[in-house]
Amino acid sequence: MMVATAAHGDIPSSERSALLTFFGSTGGSGWTNHTNWSGASGTECTWFGVVCDGIDSHVAGIVLPNNNLTGTLPGLTAFTNLQNFDVDTNAITGSIPAINTLSGLQSFSVFGNKLTGSIPSLTGMSALQNINVDTNQLTGTLPSLTGLSDLQELTAFSNQLTGSIPSLTSLINLRNFSVFGNQLSGSIPALTGLTSLQYFFVDDNQLTGSLPVLNTTATALIEFGAGNNLLTGGVPALAGLSSLQQFDVHANKLTGTIPALSSLSSLEFFYVNNNALSGSIPAVSTLANLQAITLGGNDLTGSVPPAPANLAPGQSTLCANNLQTTAGPNDAAWNAATGLTHWYATPFASNKCDDIFANGFEKTL
Repeated sequence: MMVATAAHGDIPSSERSALLTFFGSTGGSGWTNHTNWSGASGTECTWFGVVCDGIDSHVAGIVLPNNNLTGTLPGLTAFTNLQNFDVDTNAITGSIPAINTLSGLQSFSVFGNKLTGSIPSLTGMSALQNINVDTNQLTGTLPSLTGLSDLQELTAFSNQLTGSIPSLTSLINLRNFSVFGNQLSGSIPALTGLTSLQYFFVDDNQLTGSLPVLNTTATALIEFGAGNNLLTGGVPALAGLSSLQQFDVHANKLTGTIPALSSLSSLEFFYVNNNALSGSIPAVSTLANLQAITLGGNDLTGSVPPAPANLAPGQSTLCANNLQTTAGPNDAAWNAATGLTHWYATPFASNKCDDIFANGFEKTL
């Protein structure tokens, strides 16, 4: 007995129907490029932005970034073999459809649209490597990330997300976690075991609690940003983070001293201004790559140390603090780095770095 099989190059009719629905729902006739779309059965793998598997029997990818897609996203469950979905930088509205039945999905990118609603559940998506939903109008909470051991990148910044950051400790392959510019609260979770983590950004939220341990956990860090939150406690030890280029925790409520920085040979930007840090400025003269250091708006004391050689002109701040302002051999370099002569002459030439601190009390200008 002969058994009927799909011809080579024919995707299932359910997938063809889902593609046509997708075309109609996202304003296909107005796309910048819609070459071959709605062509005869059997041509689907030639449609612009459709990627099929090796024998053209299933849709493996829908890749239509920056292509003037409008309207809303329909359901995607018919694409049972989908691995890559990319419609970033369009003008899509509505919500993100359920995706956690797509067990083979590796990359999902919808950033730079006008999407609303919440981020759908990611439970069971063990193949997922990248999810990018940033720069939309999403609300609700970040979903659980437990079990996503292949996840390398999650970007959800510039939305309106609330709630707390979920546990990250099982994400052993995580490289980039960026959720800045939301309304997240609660504490920053432990970064224990995240030895692949390179970029971590939680700036501009409403986070409380202390900064996590870094130098024995996320040892591959290149950039760390947690500025403009409500964080308390001290700045954690950073020695050993040999790849660290940027550290930004400005505008929090941090106390204690600035940790040793002299071993951070890759450091380019160090921002701790507008906290309540005390003690002296640590040695920085050996930091050959340092371009900017902002220390103003704390309660630092002592004299200014020798400056590193490559600070960018006018990009650093030392004031306001309770630093010694008597003339010293290190002044010229800091004058150049702050763009002020003298470095303590802010906001006016006769000032002595005390535009916030004057005799222990806040000074109103």
